[in-house]
Amino acid sequence: SARLLAHVVRANGDRFRLRVWCDEGAGPRQVPSDGAATYSGTEAAGELLRVLESLHRDEHEGRRPLVEVLVDRAGLDLPIDEWEWFEPDGVVPGVLGAEYPVVVNCPELLRRNKRFLLDWRRRWRQLDTGTALRFDDAAARPREVYATLMDRLDAVRVSVDVPARPRDEIVQVCLAMGVPVVVWDRSGSGGSAAVEHISRVETRRLPEGVRSYRAKSVHGPEQFPGRPVLAWADADRTVPQLQLSEPQETR
Repeated sequence: SARLLAHVVRANGDRFRLRVWCDEGAGPRQVPSDGAATYSGTEAAGELLRVLESLHRDEHEGRRPLVEVLVDRAGLDLPIDEWEWFEPDGVVPGVLGAEYPVVVNCPELLRRNKRFLLDWRRRWRQLDTGTALRFDDAAARPREVYATLMDRLDAVRVSVDVPARPRDEIVQVCLAMGVPVVVWDRSGSGGSAAVEHISRVETRRLPEGVRSYRAKSVHGPEQFPGRPVLAWADADRTVPQLQLSEPQETR
């Protein structure tokens, strides 16, 4: 199925640099762009929705393309799914994460911890049969998370439901150790309704399940609170070579 890859790097303040690739199944091909340009979240949403519209139109099964956002560790909580484009004179809003399944991927963490690459590939192969773990103890330390993941090599998805400071560490340990699917609530302080709701969705359907939850949140943030994030590292699809401080062309 088709996917759009977007490498997003903060330029300064609320401006971002953007590199975009389309992948209809044969591998990523870069969309030409002005490498020096910076975008606000609104402008970036407009740019991405424009590319997605043509990618979606060409998708012969009619499925909405996956949006895979490539970020560094500091970008894991960027609210890219909330970026919203307003058509001039238009009546319909364009919320990126409500219209398309938006996931994040942080290749930097795996690349820096190469000894876990084989674990990542094996966990991904077991996506439909492996187990799910949940870390909801705010006192958990990276060492405990490490030990749990080494004990549970069949774990393919992790839910992290703790306050912000331990959450960032736990999420990064999971990603660095090759857990392909990690869910958390970037606005949560523990006991997240969003994480609870999404934990009931089967693993393979998570990108669509998270998109659906985000769409419900646009309409009813009281009934569907939180800002769920889905990290999704597909071991069967290639990612462009990135120089992580600056976007660059695919090698």
